[in-house]
Amino acid sequence: MDIRLCVVDDRKEDRDMLKEDLKQFFELRSSFNYSCDEYPDGESFLSSYRSNAYDLVFFDIQMPGISGIELANQLRDLDADILIVFTTTSREFAFDAFPIHPFDYLVKPFTQDRLNKVLSEMIRVLSQEEPFVQIRIPRDVIDVQLRSIVAVESHGHSVHVMLDDKRIIVSTMRFSEIEELLTSDARFLPCNRGVVINMDHVLSLDQDIFRMKDGSTYPLRVRERAKIVSKYTKYMLTRVSGGNR
Repeated sequence: MDIRLCVVDDRKEDRDMLKEDLKQFFELRSSFNYSCDEYPDGESFLSSYRSNAYDLVFFDIQMPGISGIELANQLRDLDADILIVFTTTSREFAFDAFPIHPFDYLVKPFTQDRLNKVLSEMIRVLSQEEPFVQIRIPRDVIDVQLRSIVAVESHGHSVHVMLDDKRIIVSTMRFSEIEELLTSDARFLPCNRGVVINMDHVLSLDQDIFRMKDGSTYPLRVRERAKIVSKYTKYMLTRVSGGNR
């Protein structure tokens, strides 16, 4: 299995140390072929980046010029599925990174064991197939990857499945059927009557509105606002701590 990594950090000594730790990890795992590029700043990384160039990137949060969080935001527009690990001296920036959905955080100085856990989890994620659901449409059934679903909306006698490529699948299934299928996965959250959203596609939560990365918006059900916000916050905290993969 080929694994492509990249380190973006303005401190050369930190880049060298991380690359040495990566080398130690993969020396004990000969079945994996890995490569690792490095950049001293976000600007040079972006100017050289090509789509799907890496499986996982390490971004230092505090860098001169473009910060690691700003860099990750721009990268998400180019590659929605890339795994991003922030390296930082503090977790104080964790909430700023919520909309980016980072794969993990490494607080400097981190141990080889801590890095090994991140890399082992990376291998597990890269090795597994993305689950899908079967959606009934008129005269057919189609397979849809869960990660591609932005939201599901009830529209009278039909259900609209909104996808991240802007397509809309009009299903003949009952909304309750699709809701049951999706909410068995931690990513999906009922936010209003007849609406389920994929929290991995949320850009921000502005008071009573979920703003999605594709520009769509979904209001929260007022009477259940506290419960919905609590579930969303817990999910995001779990993502930041690396515990929900």
